[in-house]
Parts: sequence; C-alpha cells; structure tokens
Amino acid sequence: MTKADYIASLPLPPYAMSFGGVYFENVIAGYRTLMVEGRETLASELTVIDRLKDGSLYRRKRNESRTLKVKFLIKATSFATLRTKLNALDSYLDAEQVQIIFGDESDKYYIGTKASASYDLSGQYSAVGTIEIYCADPHKYSTTVTEVTASNGEFAINYDGTYKCYPELEATANSDLGFVSYIDANKKVIQIGDPEETDTENHPKMETLIWDIFSTEDKLGTWNNNTATLESDVSTYLQQGSVKKTTKGVEVNSWSTARDVRYGPSKTKAVPADSSSHVGAANCELMWTQHFYASAVTQAQEIIVEMTGTINNTKTVIASMHITKSGTGSFTGRIYYYVMGKQKKAIEFNSAQGNKWFGQDGYNLCRIRKSGDVFTFQVLNAGVFETRVAGTEDYEITEVSFFFNRKKGVNPVALCAIDDVIFNSYSVTNYEDVPNKFMSGDKIIADCGSGKITVNGVEEYGLGALGNDWETFCLTNGVNSIQCVYSDWATTAPTFKLRYRKVYL
Repeated sequence: MTKADYIASLPLPPYAMSFGGVYFENVIAGYRTLMVEGRETLASELTVIDRLKDGSLYRRKRNESRTLKVKFLIKATSFATLRTKLNALDSYLDAEQVQIIFGDESDKYYIGTKASASYDLSGQYSAVGTIEIYCADPHKYSTTVTEVTASNGEFAINYDGTYKCYPELEATANSDLGFVSYIDANKKVIQIGDPEETDTENHPKMETLIWDIFSTEDKLGTWNNNTATLESDVSTYLQQGSVKKTTKGVEVNSWSTARDVRYGPSKTKAVPADSSSHVGAANCELMWTQHFYASAVTQAQEIIVEMTGTINNTKTVIASMHITKSGTGSFTGRIYYYVMGKQKKAIEFNSAQGNKWFGQDGYNLCRIRKSGDVFTFQVLNAGVFETRVAGTEDYEITEVSFFFNRKKGVNPVALCAIDDVIFNSYSVTNYEDVPNKFMSGDKIIADCGSGKITVNGVEEYGLGALGNDWETFCLTNGVNSIQCVYSDWATTAPTFKLRYRKVYL
C-alpha cells in the first residue's frame, strides 16, 4: 500500500473541512487536513473617544471578518500525480461564497471564499500547504432551519444560538385580513398591512364595469371616435384619424391629414352603470396593458390615457398618464402622471426596441387608481407612485379615453398598442364586502434580515409600516416571546409560523 493509499484509508480527521459540500479527503487520494486556525473567538473592533480624564469613552464594538487557515498534506507516487492532485484542489477551491463545514462541528457552517492557497513541494512526491479562506461574514450558522408554529397567538422560543438572528415570519390567512403584526418582549414591532382597514357589512363592493380585450375581441364599436376630453396643456391637439384591432390590441389605423402640430385618433368609452344603477365611481381603478417602443431615435409619439368626470357641469380630466417619446435624438422617453391637469411626477424610460419597459413582444401593466382623494399610479418597472389631492374625494369617474398622437412631420414609433382595458369600481353600494389587503389562503412572509415582504411568493412594496423595527427585531440567546396580532374583525385567526437559522460567534 502506498502512503497516499494509506492516507486515503484513514477516517476523516475531526477537523476535516467540507468546502462547498466536498471533503477533499474523499475526492483527492492522499489529501489530509493537518490543522485549522481562525475558528477561535472573534476579534472585536472597538470604537472609543479619547477624553481629558483617564482612559477613554466607549462607543461601540463590531465583530471583524475572519480568515480561516487550513493546513494540509497531499501525498502522491510521482511528481506528475502530485501535480494532478494539486490541480484538482485548485479546481475545487475556485468557488465563491460557499458553505464551509468542519467535521468536529458538522451542524454548523461558515460562508467564505478562497483568498489564497500555497504549498511547499520540497518533500518527495508530497506537498504541505495552507488554504486561506476569507469570511466577510464572520459568524457561523446552523445547517438546519428551525420552524415554530404559534400557539394561542404567541411564539415562545428558547434560542440557544450565541449571536442574534433575524427570523422569517409567516402568516397564512384563513379569512380576509387587513393586517398582521408581531410584537416582541422589547416592544419591537413588525407590522404588515393596514390596521385601520375595516370589514363591515355595508362596505361598497368591487365590480368590473369595463373589460375589453382588444387583441381577441371586437370591442372597438363600443368606444366613441375622437371625442376625448383633453387637459388644458394638450387641448390644442387635433383628434382625427382611426384605430384598428391587431394581435397586439388597438393601434393607429390612419392618422388622416396632418393639419396641426400634434394630431391623431382617440377612443372614449362611458363607464357603464353598476349593479345598483349608479353611473360613476369615486373609488376606482383603470388598468391596461401597454406596448410601446421606437426602432429609431428620430421617431416620436405620445399616448395619453385618461379618467374623466363632470365637475361643476364641465367635463374634466381627473387623472391621466402620458407615455411619450419626443424624438430628440435619443431613445429616452418619459412617463408623466397628472391629477386635475397638474403634473405630479415624471419618469424617464428607455423606449428602444426590446427594452425592459415596453418590449417588442412583451408588455407592461399600467394602472391609475383613485381612492377618495388619493391617486396611485403604477407602471410595472417603475414601481408605485401615490399622491393626495385634497378636495377630490367625491369626484366620480364617468368615462375613460386613450389618445394616440404624433408630431407633424415626424415618424411615429414602431409600436404603440393598448390591450386588456379594465375598469373596476369600488363604489358599488348595497354590498357586504370589499377585497381586503389579504384574502383567505394568502401567505404573507416577512424576512426580518432583509426587510423583504412577499405575498404568495411575490415581493410586495409598501405593505410594511414605516416604523418597522427591522434592524432590532431579532432572536437573542434565551427565551424569546413574540405576540401575533391581526385584524380584530377577521372571522378566523391566521396560522402563524416562524423560521430561523441559529447564528454563532
């Protein structure tokens, strides 16, 4: 038996290292871990301020990153075989941020990246060397995740990690909910949703009053031609021409004759009466899918989508979204949000073909929502923008329009199409319920380490309270008590679970 074979036959040393799930002793014949350094108690960086009196003023400490040093031996039967084994070792070490486990503590791991590997080839057909692994995060973690289910609305956790850990909080709704909240023994709070949301018998209900899928249905005949009410700053634009149904939705069919600086066709539809025979909605949303891209920087076009109502006997554009490509020599486009004729926000976007905003074959979901005097605008890749305009809470939307217009003498963009136009009213009377923040079956997860909130696997923004204690809501060594709170009108309590991975110094 060769020395390499003998070494390979030995049981793993207790301090053998698993690097990314691989023990080198198991895959490189003749490899043997000799010693490990760097697993000792963490060094701390102290921040102090000198003072005139003796000593200094202590401010804080932080745990420094650590470097693990693994000393090893590789035996071979020839220099060629030895080089082959060293090359294999280099290959295994060529990975980033991997889990590192030592045999004498197989239930815990570090996260690290090889910083260097050196070895001495002076021995006969053998190498003695050192692998240095940099751990930017100096802590070690349990290899298993512990899951706890709340009992009577409370988590009681005896945490035996030696360093704080940030749990993942999960609530599965078993009925409609407005919010869930978690409060620890130190009065630190994580709140998700709206605690002011109610669910009474007299809530208005939601009804879909318009749902026109132009790409598959012939609905253009239910929309009026070139009668849109326009905001004052575009009131001089000429409404003319016609649109057509395509596989993308509604597109311009004819611009007609250029007789104005800006011109093009529009379509307008009155909001139908709801089930209570009322026309108009003070709380509502307009959604549509938008295709928009240019194939040349010189192309220019605009599409305006409007929600209109009658105020003091005058038709008025209450809220609108303008998607514009100006043709100024670049592909930069802009999206403008308007309320009561005043611009509230402008967003730049890349209008080139294949862009992430309104791609060649894809589309973007756009939304304008009115809830009392609060207006919410959303374009998928720009997130959500919300603004409050006092005095508008009772203004009702009675018609919706979209207006394609172009600049005289300038080619329009390669694709501008609208599809899937949906108008939902949340003002229908004599109904028992409205959709709440969360419905039965929704799974609401808060990751306290990142502050990320997901609902049914989709990250949601704006659900967390501004005062959430993300940085201090954590489990510490000893008994931890966390209360689970939810909407008091919910008919069934949610199922609360908490998951954590122990952290050690």
